[in-house]
Amino acid sequence: MTLNEVVISALILALVIGAATALYLFGSRAWVQGTELSEELQNARVVTDKISRELRQANEVALIASNQFMIEDGHTERLQYIKYFISPDNTLKRQQIVYLLEGNLTRFDMPQATETIELEQIVSRDINVLSLIPNEGSYIELSFNTKNKTYSTAIYPRN
Repeated sequence: MTLNEVVISALILALVIGAATALYLFGSRAWVQGTELSEELQNARVVTDKISRELRQANEVALIASNQFMIEDGHTERLQYIKYFISPDNTLKRQQIVYLLEGNLTRFDMPQATETIELEQIVSRDINVLSLIPNEGSYIELSFNTKNKTYSTAIYPRN
């Protein structure tokens, strides 16, 4: 075997190893991105299902504001409200709230009613926009952003 043959063989081997390494790295990055996207989609599905279920059971949408909304809880006979909002650290939170006036449960819009948060839960992380848009009583559009994706759905009330 001559020196030229050895050099050419070494170059061909280096090209094959380089191509295999590049293919492996590309596959690894694609796997990680696919796993992250799958996790994000699952998280979006859970958030959408939870909020949709509560909106369908709500007696009324009590408040809609920037990155938050509050509904009158419809699956309990007790007068209480469920509030979803995005905290400053981009965490979607859920609060169970009652309003008291002279020690009695009352509506949220009663003057001098005091708010009592009974339960606060983290629903999801990395959500930066939450919007709820009623559409003339026929359906409610729910949308939220995670990272650079927007997820939205139409929710049809039960009544």
